[in-house]
Amino acid sequence: MPATYRQIAAQAAGNAELIFPPEEVVKRVEEQAKVLKSGTGPGVTRHWNALIRELDRHGTDYQACYLILARRYAAR
Repeated sequence: MPATYRQIAAQAAGNAELIFPPEEVVKRVEEQAKVLKSGTGPGVTRHWNALIRELDRHGTDYQACYLILARRYAAR
C-alpha cells in the first residue's frame, strides 16, 4: 500500500495529526536505499565472493550447483 493511502487511512480513522520522522532520519534511510540499490554496499562483495567459493566447491558447472544450493536452502 503506497504511503499516501496509509496517510489517508490514518487521517480517516481520526488520526488527523500524523507524526513524521526527523529529516536526518529520512536522509539516512535514503542514503542506505541508494547503497542497496547500487549493489555497492560493503556486504555485497563479501556475499558474492562467498557464493562463488561455494559454487567452486561443487565444481565449475554453476547451473548444476544452483540446483544443489536451491535444494539445500529450500530444506531449511
